[in-house]
Amino acid sequence: MTDKYMSDKCVDDKQEGGFILSEILVAMIVMAIAAIGFLQTVQYAASRIHAAKTGNAQTLLALSLMEDATERDLYDKENGEGFDEKSNLSWRVVVRQEKERQSQSYEQPNIKTITVEVWNDDANKLKLTSAKWVGR
Repeated sequence: MTDKYMSDKCVDDKQEGGFILSEILVAMIVMAIAAIGFLQTVQYAASRIHAAKTGNAQTLLALSLMEDATERDLYDKENGEGFDEKSNLSWRVVVRQEKERQSQSYEQPNIKTITVEVWNDDANKLKLTSAKWVGR
C-alpha cells in the first residue's frame, strides 16, 4: 500500500510541476495590453503638462507686456513686436487711440485700447485687451 501511494504521488508531482506554454503566452498578452494602456496614459499626461507650461509662460509674458504698456507707457509712441528667447514665444503689443471715444472736453479723458498677443509655433494665441484713460 505504501508503494502504490508513493507511485501515485510521484505521478501527481510531475503533472503539476510547471506552466503550459499557452498560459505563458496569455500572461504575456495581458501584460502587453496593460503596458500599452499605461504608456498611453503617461504620454497623454506629458502632453498636458507641456501644454500647461506653455500656457503659463504665455500668461506671464502677456501680463508683463500689459504692465509695461499700461503702467510704464513703453508702447505709446509706437507698437511693439518681438520674440522672447527664454520661453520661445512671439509677442505683439498694439496701442490704439479710440477715435469714437475721444472726449471733446477736458473733464472726460480720451481712451486708448491696449492689446497684447502672445503665441508659439503651434499658433496657440493668447490675447489680452485693456482700456486706459489717456493722461492717467
